[in-house]
Amino acid sequence: MPAPATAPAPAAPVIQSAADYLNQTDENLAAVLGRPQAAEAGRQGAMNPTQEAEPATPAEPAVPAEPAVELAPAPEPVVTASATVEAPKAPEPPKPAPLTQFAVRDAESEIEAPLELRFSFKANDKQYDDVPLDKLVKMAQMGYYNEDREQQVLGSKKYVAESQQHQAELEHKLADIDQQVDRFMRDEAFRARAIELYQQQNSPEARATRAEQQLQATHAQIARDREAQQIVAFIQTDLTPRFTAIMTAHPTVSEQEVIGHYTMLTAPLLEAGLIPRSKFGEVKRLIDTDLRHWVESKHEERTTQQKAKVEADAKATQEIAKQKRLVARRTAPPPASAPAQPAKRAAFKSAQEWLDSALPHPNY
Repeated sequence: MPAPATAPAPAAPVIQSAADYLNQTDENLAAVLGRPQAAEAGRQGAMNPTQEAEPATPAEPAVPAEPAVELAPAPEPVVTASATVEAPKAPEPPKPAPLTQFAVRDAESEIEAPLELRFSFKANDKQYDDVPLDKLVKMAQMGYYNEDREQQVLGSKKYVAESQQHQAELEHKLADIDQQVDRFMRDEAFRARAIELYQQQNSPEARATRAEQQLQATHAQIARDREAQQIVAFIQTDLTPRFTAIMTAHPTVSEQEVIGHYTMLTAPLLEAGLIPRSKFGEVKRLIDTDLRHWVESKHEERTTQQKAKVEADAKATQEIAKQKRLVARRTAPPPASAPAQPAKRAAFKSAQEWLDSALPHPNY
């Protein structure tokens, strides 16, 4: 019985380095080493079913008819995969969450909060060292410094001081009253004088007199308020427009000069430091006549002085320019003389005239 045909073995790959050796599959390694593969060993067992099983012996390497594998030069010692794989690093512990939520920003946008920063400071007479940023923010939120609360504390301290002073005054007055009551109860003469004085001050006539005085004071205050309002209205409607017109038309006179002369004119009209309403007409007459005439005369005088000064300055400027021209003319170098022109040759009408001019004159 002819032997069954077997498929040709695939060409073994060429191994050139240790890395190529490690990357080969079991079938490729078996082909390189000449070992039978698992499928081929099964076929050999199926060909002899009646043969008793014998102890497995290592198969002899098959010698191929032709060298199918070209072995590269002996590789360097193979480094196993387990030796080249580094041990995995332990995962870094997660960063602890900040004690409170806050944000850190620069001039442009928000940045990651530098939680590694540490601060040292003194607060409430206590020294704090190496305080993390999130804890510092938490301390601020808890109110280690709160402007509103500080203002409230300062206000409370002020109120307590004022209350203590007021309480001391009340206690002093109460002690005085106690002394008066004690004297009133023990001293009959003092009690009689106190009763008499009380009756005088609280009699119907005395109460009527006090009420009338209070009413007169109220009426006087109302009259003063009304007069003050009328004065304000007089200043706004009569005085201010007149002063504005005078100073606008005469700019050489200052406001201080105008007010000073007005004060001098109205000084005789004052009563208790104020001009009464009955003399408002006189005030307007003084402004329209005496004050205006004085301002006009001052303005004309100063205008004339300014014009004369301007003319004198212009004349002085012209004189200075004239003197400068004279000095420049006297100190200027003389003009350079023009070079002498060669004498023009005489034009001769004939050769004989030219010869005659060359010969000496017969009279010489």
